[in-house]
Amino acid sequence: MRKIIEAINSGKTRGYSCEECDGNIVFFLQFAMKREGSKFICYFFKIPVSEMDIVEDIHDYEKISEFNSFDDALDFIRSNGGCFENFSAFKGLKPI
Repeated sequence: MRKIIEAINSGKTRGYSCEECDGNIVFFLQFAMKREGSKFICYFFKIPVSEMDIVEDIHDYEKISEFNSFDDALDFIRSNGGCFENFSAFKGLKPI
C-alpha cells in the first residue's frame, strides 16, 4: 500500500474498477485518486451495467472532488463504498 500512496503523491492516478450487485441491479463502479499540487483529486463513478451504452448522455453517475488532505480524500473513497486496499495502477485509459 505504501507504493500506491507514493505513486498518488507523485501525481500518478491510482484506483480500480469493479462490479457489484445491489438487489437485482448490477453496477459498474470506478474509484480513483491522484495528487495535483497540494490537492488530492478523487473520482467516483457508478452506473447500472444495463445503462453503460448511454453513459455519454448522462453525467449524474460521476463525482470528482478535491481535498486538502490525503485522509479527507480517503474518507471520500470509503464513504462511496471504495476499498483503498484494492487500488492499483490503471491499464489503458485513466479516469482522471
